[in-house]
Amino acid sequence: MNGSVRHLYNELLELAKVQKDALIQGGFEDAIKIQELRQGIIDKIQNIDSNGTLNYISDLPTGKNDPEREEFSQRIRMDREKILSLDNEMRAIIEAELRSIADRLNTIQRIKTFYRNASPHRHVGNNLSISVS
Repeated sequence: MNGSVRHLYNELLELAKVQKDALIQGGFEDAIKIQELRQGIIDKIQNIDSNGTLNYISDLPTGKNDPEREEFSQRIRMDREKILSLDNEMRAIIEAELRSIADRLNTIQRIKTFYRNASPHRHVGNNLSISVS
């Protein structure tokens, strides 16, 4: 059982790396699809755990300071830390993109306001006509 759990964590880690690369390249749609795949793996891990079939630590030989048990536990912890680190990096990428979008929207709003108030105005008959698209 512990091999399949390690495989799931490895797969989760690899997908997180691919997802980060997609975000860096601006592939937000790809990143969303990858997140769905990651969620499927997380669901598998949680499902195995909630059914009691994932007792990967107790599946290992018992005994104090068992090297195999400790190594397995350490690898899972390291994978989790790497995944969380990548998630934090991705969060920063997304937040930067959101700030960029907000800045562009502000710029667009200022441009619209400028054109609304700009001179010279086009006169149509006795009416003032300003067109901003």
